[in-house]
Amino acid sequence: MATAMETHSPHISDLPVDALLEVFSRLPAADLTQGVSGVCRAWQDLAMEPAAWRSRRVQVAPRKHRPLTAAERRVLRRAPALRALAVSLRRAQDLPDKLSAMLPLCEQLRELQLSLPSLSADMADDAVRHWPRLQQLRVEALVLQEGSLERLGQLGQLRALQLATLQPSATLWGPLRRAVREGFPSLRSLHLDARCDTDSSAGMDETAGVILDAAPRLAHLRLGALVPADPRLLAAAGQCAGLHSLHVEDCTALTDAGLLSLSGLRLRSLTLRQARGVSTAALLHFLRAADLSLLQHLDLSGCPALTDRVLRLITFRCSHPPKLVAEDCPNVSRQAALESPAPCTVAACVTLAAAPARQLQVV
Repeated sequence: MATAMETHSPHISDLPVDALLEVFSRLPAADLTQGVSGVCRAWQDLAMEPAAWRSRRVQVAPRKHRPLTAAERRVLRRAPALRALAVSLRRAQDLPDKLSAMLPLCEQLRELQLSLPSLSADMADDAVRHWPRLQQLRVEALVLQEGSLERLGQLGQLRALQLATLQPSATLWGPLRRAVREGFPSLRSLHLDARCDTDSSAGMDETAGVILDAAPRLAHLRLGALVPADPRLLAAAGQCAGLHSLHVEDCTALTDAGLLSLSGLRLRSLTLRQARGVSTAALLHFLRAADLSLLQHLDLSGCPALTDRVLRLITFRCSHPPKLVAEDCPNVSRQAALESPAPCTVAACVTLAAAPARQLQVV
């Protein structure tokens, strides 16, 4: 019979190192720096491993006269392998001359999100000097001051850029075009959500020029709700030969010609929401002309041109079952959904079976 000394109940410390790191990576940052690090020396060492921080996003809200709370300082000081950081500055009086004066040096930082009233050239230059290895940058600012975009273009390893601003288009798209033309050598993903002046020919040329100048590098392009699907913008997107995914949030201005200008792309993901002005004939022509062999995701929410006939054509043309999002599409009948082997509703998400089965599955 085993004695009490011989029995051993399971303990979390008995887990393999990889399993412990997986557990630590899911804990809040404060718990990782305070609770876990104080258990023992082994756990303290594991809590500082890059694997425990690589997928973590730490968010701080510094103030000019109180840069960081004690907890925020503790996290940033004890997280040398931090990869993602979100900085929120809500008041204009909290804006520093240099971001590095408020934040410690995170040498491994790869992803930075800035939410602030305005971005100055000095702040952009400071970010470039202190975080030169950034690969993803998201800037949410009411105003992007003169020279700030050109300075950000010096981020030589930046692969993904997202800009969201309410700045007037007359002072935004020209500097952004120069920044894209002269900088961002590694750019692969561009997400723009800013006011676009469709009534001004010169302004629209600048907006389309941003896409055209980035076209040889782009694999992913996303246009937010503030950037309408003007035919000139879609024609510029159609020139991005290496584009893998295209997402256009507001397609209320999309025309048949604008849709057909995309038929030369070989996309894996295409989102055209609220395309109310597109005809069924144009959508059918686009699906026949486009190369759909790589298509994995298609979102045509709010598109009246999407009909049962269009669904059958997609099923026939696609060699692999794509995922079709068809929310608020009034001309997709319930009968098309009932042909699926699983019970479903028409309005939500349609997963198409590959040919020759030609069956529709709505989930």
